[in-house]
Amino acid sequence: MNPNLDDPDNREAGARSAGAWSIAQRVASIGSKWITVPLALNGLGRDRYGAWLVIVSMLAWLAWSDLGIPAAITNPYAHHLHRGEAVAAKRLLGAGFAFLAVIGLAIAAVLLPYLYFVGGAGLIGVPDVGIRREVDRTLLIVVAVSLATLPLRLLDAIALAEQKIRWLAVVDTVGAIATLACVIVWRQLGAGLEALAVATLVPGVVSRVVLWAILGTRESATSSPQLRGLAAQDLRAIVKRGGAFTIGTVAEVVITQAPVFFVGRLCGLGAVPAFTIPFQLFSTAMQGIVAMLWPYWGVYAEARTRDRWAWLWSMHKRTATRAMLLAVSGFAAVALCAPTIITLWVGRQYAPDTRFLVYLWCLFVVWTWCHVWNVLVTGLDLIATRTVGLVALAIAVLILGPVQIRTLGVTGAALGVMCSLLLTQAWLLPTAAVREYRTALLRSQIG
Repeated sequence: MNPNLDDPDNREAGARSAGAWSIAQRVASIGSKWITVPLALNGLGRDRYGAWLVIVSMLAWLAWSDLGIPAAITNPYAHHLHRGEAVAAKRLLGAGFAFLAVIGLAIAAVLLPYLYFVGGAGLIGVPDVGIRREVDRTLLIVVAVSLATLPLRLLDAIALAEQKIRWLAVVDTVGAIATLACVIVWRQLGAGLEALAVATLVPGVVSRVVLWAILGTRESATSSPQLRGLAAQDLRAIVKRGGAFTIGTVAEVVITQAPVFFVGRLCGLGAVPAFTIPFQLFSTAMQGIVAMLWPYWGVYAEARTRDRWAWLWSMHKRTATRAMLLAVSGFAAVALCAPTIITLWVGRQYAPDTRFLVYLWCLFVVWTWCHVWNVLVTGLDLIATRTVGLVALAIAVLILGPVQIRTLGVTGAALGVMCSLLLTQAWLLPTAAVREYRTALLRSQIG
């Protein structure tokens, strides 16, 4: 049980500290990537680096292979943990491990033989016959490592539930720095794609294993997860919740990728960089705000478990105020500096006009508002509401995006997403959270 929950000042300070650690981890990760990209590009050459980017994108698709199980376990795990139900927490964690291990084995049984005997270079469209075998071996390494380490994805859920974000941030930061060091060594050795895959993946895996050991030695429920004794209804609940999170993940991909597709289809491929480069600049700033909000998921879940609704709502209002003030001022600064940054980074031809920057500022301010309420809704275990909001947003983007792009061009892509947010999540999530809060207060008064 978290002793900080008995002291509101300590609880909020702990959440802010966790957010600061999470932001530091994101900064280290982004910095490492900015350095490793030119190293990999110069070391591999244009064609092989393009193949590497395709391989990395395939790794991103494998992120769905956990079927949302880690996210599905977070709130129930926090519920058992903060009620002192250690055995139930261990059983739940053991079930998560079992699910992820079975999922990894099932996918590996299909993918790995295919990649070994047939090869994946043709599957991802590598035209150069000379590097196909190298790409095949690299794909095999990437997929094997990703599937073998599926259970380690539970560490995010554990860190949230146990409110130990600082451990996750520190270990992942060390992993990012170690990855950078390995890539530098790889560049000095002049090795190929397979070695780059090992240099990129292994440090992160080792850092996660170390984190598991740290949490285990600190008497966490991770030290001895139990597989026996979990009720069948709990297993069904995990699968159902995992399915909801998986649907939400698919919807999030549609929300972020559909505008890029529509811009390329309706405005031409040459217009895609004009949209994606400014959008990525604002998205990078958004990652800092999301990192600040993310640790509150576990805090809200614990407060809900212990019926501390008054404090939960008070902290949510303070968190929302800070996040929105930061969004309004931070994105304004990004908008003012964007032309200069983009000109220095990729060239004057990609610098956005003023109208596009204004739409991006509005879009990301509204998106921050939705993120604030999304964290609260998830902490309150309103998973169905969260999923419905994401699916509705994805449908709205698919409908409004082409209409706005045909009218306004690249600028319309940002306007289409903003209008979609206002029509769906911007009101749906606050309405659901307020209703849950009022219902809980009424129950406590009746009780």
